[in-house]
Amino acid sequence: MKKEIITARVTRGAYGSTPGHINDGVIERIIEPPGGGTLLKFIGCSYLFKGSVDENLVEILEFPKRMLRNLIETANRHKVLLLLLLFKKTRLAVGEYYLRNVYLKAFTKHLFLGESKYCVSVRELWRTMTLFIGRVKDERTQNVLFRLRNIICMVLEFDIAYRFIAQDILPLIDKRALKENPYREIGRMFNILYERSIHRGEKIVRDERWRRIKKTALLLLRLKSIKKLVVEFLLELDLNKIKLDNADYYFCLLRDHYDFRGNSLKERLRQKRMIDRQKHHFIPGVEILKRA
Repeated sequence: MKKEIITARVTRGAYGSTPGHINDGVIERIIEPPGGGTLLKFIGCSYLFKGSVDENLVEILEFPKRMLRNLIETANRHKVLLLLLLFKKTRLAVGEYYLRNVYLKAFTKHLFLGESKYCVSVRELWRTMTLFIGRVKDERTQNVLFRLRNIICMVLEFDIAYRFIAQDILPLIDKRALKENPYREIGRMFNILYERSIHRGEKIVRDERWRRIKKTALLLLRLKSIKKLVVEFLLELDLNKIKLDNADYYFCLLRDHYDFRGNSLKERLRQKRMIDRQKHHFIPGVEILKRA
């Protein structure tokens, strides 16, 4: 049977990353709602995808993510460095070192998005971070924090794997428990994060990355100033704007690296078949042709 070749804009990995399934979405139209952000309508799917995926930008963002992981791993390997993070001057120097490298190597030619361009969940994080950074009196510290905000929001907007995980975890925070014992509640959140991230499809892969990040985070929480800031920040967040809605969750169903809502890949595949049947979805397959 002869194939019909149609040229179309495609979002790679829009639906997920599970082998043997249709993971790429064919863009039917791009919507820019008055409230801000960008929505993608894919052919054959009734749900709208929040945000847009720029593959070149995702590659650019890999550098700041990798560098941050390296800093955390280095600090955990060398206990003295980990303890030095307890001092404000050390944290500020590390932040400036990180940003100097990131901005020069990753963002020299790239403009950051304005607040209105982000999707609802990232916009809420931007709002809350901006509110708290505005309270900082030291200009040097404020400059570091504004740049960190830009990077965090860019990563969450364009790297949907990280954004969906953040949307899955943050709304599970028990604000009452957070006020009573921040150390225990944040530790609980990291434990859930770890348990949901150890599966790769049907396989269990012990990814120790989140445990290392947990160790560093809980150490910093021993400082009253940081603990107060983190608690107030999390209490300020409107978790209803962060959480996965039905459309977001649909685009998580084929992601085999994390158990969204605590559901295994097997359960989510069952849910996807049921939803596609109920919504009369007919999602076309995509074949990426290489240019000669």
